[in-house]
Amino acid sequence: MLSALRGLMERLGDTPAMVITDMHEVVVQNHAAQVLVGPQAGLSGIRASFLFHWFTAPATRDLYPAEDHDRHSRLLVSDLRAAVARRGPRDRAAADLVGHLLASSGEFARLWRAHEVTVRHEEDKRVVNPVLGTLKVTCNSIVTADAAQRLLWFASDDPGVVPALRALDPAEVWRGTPGPAFGLHAAWG
Repeated sequence: MLSALRGLMERLGDTPAMVITDMHEVVVQNHAAQVLVGPQAGLSGIRASFLFHWFTAPATRDLYPAEDHDRHSRLLVSDLRAAVARRGPRDRAAADLVGHLLASSGEFARLWRAHEVTVRHEEDKRVVNPVLGTLKVTCNSIVTADAAQRLLWFASDDPGVVPALRALDPAEVWRGTPGPAFGLHAAWG
């Protein structure tokens, strides 16, 4: 199914878009998404999950304004709970991620015990970009039939955002920052 989602992503042109798994692993991003939220694809294992970084690496949260962190934490955990339920109790990747987060983060453990389940399709967000500042976007998603992957795309009401994203180099935008999620920019030197 990745090829179908990737093909659709490529048709979005300059719209920031990326394909993620139900465990919040970024599989592929287009240029605009890399500029908007930072390069996040290319990792494997538990460290590929944005959830892992959100709850274990405080700098990851710099991607969103501080007053939005609690809402994002709740949404991420409730979305993970839905994925774990779909995957079933024998899924090793899900069990490893949840086990690690329960052992590493009191916040995650508290939210996990709340048993909230949410499947997200559209939500308004504010993204903090080191060059463009705080941008209001609507994050939309198309989910595969098995809900194992989703295509996310970000739309802004500001017509100047798309040309700005097109003109910027993600390596330059995210250089010298703690990074939005994985600090992949450290490899850029």
